[in-house]
Amino acid sequence: MLPSITSKINAETIFQFNRTLITYGEASMVIIIRSFIFFFILTLSLSNLQAQIPDKFFNLRVLPTDISKRDLINTMKGATKGLGVRCEFCHVGEGDDLSKFDFVSDDKEHKKIA
Repeated sequence: MLPSITSKINAETIFQFNRTLITYGEASMVIIIRSFIFFFILTLSLSNLQAQIPDKFFNLRVLPTDISKRDLINTMKGATKGLGVRCEFCHVGEGDDLSKFDFVSDDKEHKKIA
């Protein structure tokens, strides 16, 4: 007669099985906490980006002065993507911190051409 599977299970096997469940439980909790932190930081970053965009726009020569933020952003994204350039190609400023850009300035020749 073949020994049954249950006869091979002892206290040590059960302990190892429970320890594995606890380890997986702890790992999933860490993943949940890290995901929460990631989305919290992402939300803060996006809200800061929106905070950098003024409510009223100045020195618009082609686009309407009452354009919405969304339409202006979409227009600028389309232009940068279509030209394969970044904001500093036409606007005074460097890097990714748009709060340090001078979007009103006409100092760059590319902006005058656009």
